[in-house]
Amino acid sequence: GLFSAATIFILTLYFLAALPKFTRTTYNLVPASRRERFTKISDEILVRIGGFVGGQLVVAGIAGVSTFIAALALGLPYALSLAMVVALCDLIPLIGATLGAVVVTIVGFVYDTKSGIIILIFYVIYQQIENYVIYPRIMKRSVSVPAIVTIIAALIGGSLLGLLGGLLAIPTAAAILLIIDQVAIPRAAQS
Repeated sequence: GLFSAATIFILTLYFLAALPKFTRTTYNLVPASRRERFTKISDEILVRIGGFVGGQLVVAGIAGVSTFIAALALGLPYALSLAMVVALCDLIPLIGATLGAVVVTIVGFVYDTKSGIIILIFYVIYQQIENYVIYPRIMKRSVSVPAIVTIIAALIGGSLLGLLGGLLAIPTAAAILLIIDQVAIPRAAQS
C-alpha cells in the first residue's frame, strides 16, 4: 500500500510539472484562428476541475471533523483515526460517505450497542445534510455549477458509469455548462 501511494504521489507530481508543457502542445494543435478561444475555454475548464477537487477536499474535511466530534462525544475509541477514515472514504464519489459511515457504525456497535445506534442515526441525518445541503453549495461555489445540476450530474454519472461516472460527473457538467455559455449562446445570439 505504501509503495502504491508513493508511486501515485510521484506520478502526480510529474504530471503537475508537465501539465503546462502538455497544454501548450495541445493548444498548438488547434488551428491558429481558433487557438485563443480554445485556450481560454480549456484553461477555464482546468480551473473548474481544480475547483472541483478543492471542493471535494472541503466536503471530506467537513465529514471528518463531524465524525471526530461525534466519536468524541460518544467516547468511541480511536476517534481521530475514525475521522481520517471517513474523510478519506468521503473522497470516493457516491459510495465513499456510506463506506466511511459503515466503518464507524461497526466500531460503534462493537464498542457499545447504544453508541452504535446513536452513530447510525447521526450518519443517516448527516449524509442527508451532506448530500443535499453541503455538497451542492460547496460545488456551486468552487465549480460554478448550480446545485440542481450538481445533484443530477452525480446521479446520471453514477448510474451510467458507476464510480468513475460519479467521479467525472461534476467536472463534465462544469465543462458542458462553460462550453454552452462561451460557444453555443454567443453563436445563437449571432444568428
